[in-house]
Formats: sequence, C-alpha cells, structure tokens
Amino acid sequence: MRLDYSYDDQKGAELRQRRNVGFEDVVRVFFKTHYWELRNDNPEQYLAIGELDDHFWSIVYEEWEDELGELLWLITFWPSTPREVERYYKYVYGE
Repeated sequence: MRLDYSYDDQKGAELRQRRNVGFEDVVRVFFKTHYWELRNDNPEQYLAIGELDDHFWSIVYEEWEDELGELLWLITFWPSTPREVERYYKYVYGE
C-alpha cells in the first residue's frame, strides 16, 4: 500500500527534537489498525490514534485531494493521552 503524505519541514524538525520521533516514523500508524475521528470542521482535520513499538501516538492531519490523488497533510503529533488510548481500545476491541 502506498500512502502519500507531507508536512511542514520546520515543524517536523521541531517535533523530532522534542519527541525523538518524527512524522516519517508516526505515519506508520496509518498502515496498522488505528482509530480516527473528525477533530475540527473548519478546516476539516482528523485525529488518528494508533500503536507503534509499544507506544500510542495521536496524529492530527488533513486530507487533501488534487489531480494526482489524495495526500495526508500531517499537522502535529504527540504521545496519546490515557483517554485517547481508551478510545482506541473501545473502537478496535469494543472494550
């Protein structure tokens, strides 16, 4: 499966420095089972929550589409909160 994504390079560098993880790492959440929800209507932004290497990550993104296809614009990410992990388990396992 191919996934086209992009992000602001400066924001990516700042997040990598603060979290020791980068967008190119957490984007793997989209290749695994993950929970997502609409986070904001204007602009339309989504929150994805998923597990990577025994850690949960929350990613805010937008879906863009042009003549070349669909692109995920990654905005920010953080270690998931306990409440976000709970939503993930409820969605994935019905718990």
